[in-house]
Amino acid sequence: MRVLSLPASFRRGVWLPLWLGLPLLAVWVAWLISGQAEPLVQALFAPIVAHCERWAFPLNAILTGRYGFLTMAPLLMVWTLPLVVLFGLVVDVSQRMGVAARLAQQLHPLAVRLGVSGDALIRALMGLGCNVPAVASFRGRSARLAVAAIGFGVPCSFQLGAALSVFSAAQRPWLAVAYFALLAVSLVAYLRISYPTPRSALRSWSLHTTPAPATLDGRYLLRAVWGNIVSFLRMAFPVFFGMTLIAALLDAYGVLEAAGRAVALLMALFHLPADAALPIALSAIRKDGLILLAEPSAIARLSDAQVLTAVYLGGVLTPCATTIGAMVRALSPRETLLILAKQVAAACFFACIIAWGGYLLERL
Repeated sequence: MRVLSLPASFRRGVWLPLWLGLPLLAVWVAWLISGQAEPLVQALFAPIVAHCERWAFPLNAILTGRYGFLTMAPLLMVWTLPLVVLFGLVVDVSQRMGVAARLAQQLHPLAVRLGVSGDALIRALMGLGCNVPAVASFRGRSARLAVAAIGFGVPCSFQLGAALSVFSAAQRPWLAVAYFALLAVSLVAYLRISYPTPRSALRSWSLHTTPAPATLDGRYLLRAVWGNIVSFLRMAFPVFFGMTLIAALLDAYGVLEAAGRAVALLMALFHLPADAALPIALSAIRKDGLILLAEPSAIARLSDAQVLTAVYLGGVLTPCATTIGAMVRALSPRETLLILAKQVAAACFFACIIAWGGYLLERL
């Protein structure tokens, strides 16, 4: 077995700030890969879609309608799979090489100002790959604040992939920068307002992280990448097919049009059309449900502020159903309901600010 060792400068922490940029680097690399792969994947699916369009109703609607599985699956594959693999690799490398533990030491003074230890902050950031194991890692005094932060402002790779696919479909990639900035600012404001921490408590946090040996096993990384791909195929596609099935049938039988009139007033609060309600609602079950917002006829009618508002609201309104289950196990049903109530209220408040603030800016 060949084991790679980190240079001494890495072990001393000289380059640790560079590791903080790894998640952003993963997003950028995934964006480049997805941008190059999308036309190839769409071309690969085109003959299959053309053939299935001739099938009898409602099977053709389920597969090739506005929200059909074959219509939306290329977006899931292209924009989410690279992020799942790269984020999983970042998390595995950080933990295996002891970087996560050293970052916890470096960020501990900053973390205590937010009411958690450096350990808790790094474990929360690990939720960028998947929120569920990050939530499950918390117990005790820091759990409530850290779990609330993960559920609100630590997007998993499925949420990020869905957001990037929507921005790409809208042909407005610059909105990704605004999205990340708004997510960070609103998270800090949400924690400060909803979970204020007394100054006496800030001084009581201690750090218990012991850095692991700075080694890296190449075969371990290959197994980790393959495991991430297999997990994605097993977990994402069946649930995504279920969501597209529901959406396609509701659209084919006119239920969406009727429901749209019912929720039009609610969506008007966020300056959004009724079409945005379904992707936002499905994202409460799985964050990749937001990909349905990338449907061409729907996204073409949205302004920059509306695209940003819909993606933001779908991402932070609630955690996904699996993460909520992990929150119940980590805390309690009552504590989880309190966190969710605060999150829904805060998400609606910030989304209204983004929507109407963006509307006013566009009118200038």
